[in-house]
Amino acid sequence: MTYNTLELSELLAEKGYIRGPFGSSLLRKEMLDSGEFAVYEQSNAIKNSREFRFFIDRNKFDELKRFAVRENDLIISCSGTVGRISKIERNSYPGIISQALLILRSNEEIILPDFLKYFLQTKKGQYELLNASHGSVQVNIAPRKIVEKIPIPCPDIKTQDAICKILLAIDKKIELNQEMNETLEQIAKILFKSWFIDFDPVRAKAEGRPTGLLKEISDLFPYSFEDSELGQIPKGFKVGKLQEVAKYLNRGVSPTYVENSGVYLVNQKCIRNGQIDFSLCKQSKEKSSMNERYLEKYDILLNSMGVGTLGRVAMFHKFDKKITADALVTIIKGDSVGSSFFIYYFLERMEKYLNTISVGSTGQTSLKKEDILDLQMIIPPKKLLDEFGSQLSLHAEKKYINTQESLILTDLRDTLLPKLISGELKVPEAENLIEEASI
Repeated sequence: MTYNTLELSELLAEKGYIRGPFGSSLLRKEMLDSGEFAVYEQSNAIKNSREFRFFIDRNKFDELKRFAVRENDLIISCSGTVGRISKIERNSYPGIISQALLILRSNEEIILPDFLKYFLQTKKGQYELLNASHGSVQVNIAPRKIVEKIPIPCPDIKTQDAICKILLAIDKKIELNQEMNETLEQIAKILFKSWFIDFDPVRAKAEGRPTGLLKEISDLFPYSFEDSELGQIPKGFKVGKLQEVAKYLNRGVSPTYVENSGVYLVNQKCIRNGQIDFSLCKQSKEKSSMNERYLEKYDILLNSMGVGTLGRVAMFHKFDKKITADALVTIIKGDSVGSSFFIYYFLERMEKYLNTISVGSTGQTSLKKEDILDLQMIIPPKKLLDEFGSQLSLHAEKKYINTQESLILTDLRDTLLPKLISGELKVPEAENLIEEASI
């Protein structure tokens, strides 16, 4: 089954193609740090985020209102990273687009915004957008007359709606998993701060207040503080160094890159926002120096060279192939599960400080092994560390399960997407696959 194909120009509403304001229309000095109207930038399309750097006032908005976003608009990045798409939802912040974005506003009697978005996200759709791009240094989307000639498969609205419901159901489940993981991570950070930075349970017991914890956990905290070189700390805690809770700390290996059948290496680009993006790993020929460096559950990875990524940290959970890190990343193994989580959340709060103790020339600054080992910390008793590890390992397991499910769902969506959009796969057949996947 194949669908009728129409050019993009036939599917847009009146004034449905809007490039962002150029030149002096939107000057940096006119932008604000906060305000009623946001300036949508490339990151809002690329990352589908609704965090904004700049805003404008009512007068400037009225001047540039022809560039204002509306519900169901598609905003598309059209400079540098071309072709990333986000849809403006009902509750999106009011504002205008920057010059690096393009608005496509569909004629919803002919094509649904979600259907157009999903087509443009297929390999064919991305090819068409990139094929309509030009530039030797900075890639820019091509002029309107070229973009509007992009051929779009266009089934009837009822079929479009059925296809979008299937794909949106998968996307919603992926989004819920991401939100759940963010919540779990936030809980872990709050717990670390409460127990080991603010010492809330100790303060509560010292003041005769309930800690709000289970008795067996509350009993692990002392009733008082004592003096130390870092000021008052809970009785039974001690001032020490990171090396006292780590059984191993070393840089990864210098790679000999191969295309296939090698050992996977986590590099600096893989580590962002506390996560490891394994799709960015390269492979190296296996070496004897890797023996003690293979990653194990709860190992900590710390970016240790360069500018911009130095100090980023992530915790390893599991990977189905042999994996270690390259020489720009430090591998840290805690002496217990609790120590591993303690080290991880300690370092997660130290990124800015780590940049201040790095050494070397501009662009090549690095963290010395000795400086990491010598990081001063307030170390809790082992039983409390063990309890912390017990709770956080449950969170980590839930996050891992959610992440794996999202990867499976992403593969399913990316498999179904082009087949549904092109008509190769019928809606009932896709619904059966969705049912089998228990979505």
